[in-house]
Amino acid sequence: MKKGLLICGGVLIVVIAVGVYWFASNLNSLIKSAVETYGSEITKAEVTLDKVEISPTSGAGMLSGLKMGNPAGFKTDSAFSLGQISVRWT
Repeated sequence: MKKGLLICGGVLIVVIAVGVYWFASNLNSLIKSAVETYGSEITKAEVTLDKVEISPTSGAGMLSGLKMGNPAGFKTDSAFSLGQISVRWT
């Protein structure tokens, strides 16, 4: 009984470790996808983002090439665009 519980606990730890590794490895692409998807839904205009660099260990983050288009009916292509946004937690 105890051996089976230890095996289940070990498997659970491995699954959690793999999940954390996968999440950390894909964090930048997950954020980029979320900004583009939900930003476009919320604003009813196309939102694009060229690059995301987030470092959970250092607390630094950078968004590059953020562009928000205008909803239908506006004359200009975009409401705004930003070259780069950086943050660093201290």
